[in-house]
Amino acid sequence: IKFTSQSSTKHISIRFSVEAYNDTPSSLSSLVSPVPQKKLTVSVTDTGIGMDVGEMSVLFQRFQQGNLNTYQQYGGSGLGLYICKLMVHLMSGDITVTSNLGQGSTFSFYIICEEDQAHDDKMTSSTPATSSSSSFSISSLPVITRADARSPHILIVEDNTVNQK
Repeated sequence: IKFTSQSSTKHISIRFSVEAYNDTPSSLSSLVSPVPQKKLTVSVTDTGIGMDVGEMSVLFQRFQQGNLNTYQQYGGSGLGLYICKLMVHLMSGDITVTSNLGQGSTFSFYIICEEDQAHDDKMTSSTPATSSSSSFSISSLPVITRADARSPHILIVEDNTVNQK
């Protein structure tokens, strides 16, 4: 997101989707008691400086950045996207980037989550029928609950004071 400041048009969009997910082969489905799973996909698109194929090829490697100028201008250790990749893979997902030099980039990831049955049991009939309630739990991580799809909350964590502005 910090690279968007270089663009004359500054636009950042964050999109997410939730869909049913089942990776159990149909031949085994009668043998297992599957916990309903969801695939959560998140994409962040900016109108920043963009990258070429060579820069994108090293982004998810540790201690690597797109090019030397990136480090000189923006700093960083080259570990952020590597750590993101590790975390996403631990949650049975993947992370990718698409980009056009001078036009911006789109970073996307998906993770597989188990549906929180306990939360669904607590839902009351006062919940509007038009509300899209979804909740997820990922192994020992806290349950993430999204009560209303029309007003999602997104937490962005940034430790660099320059990028917080």
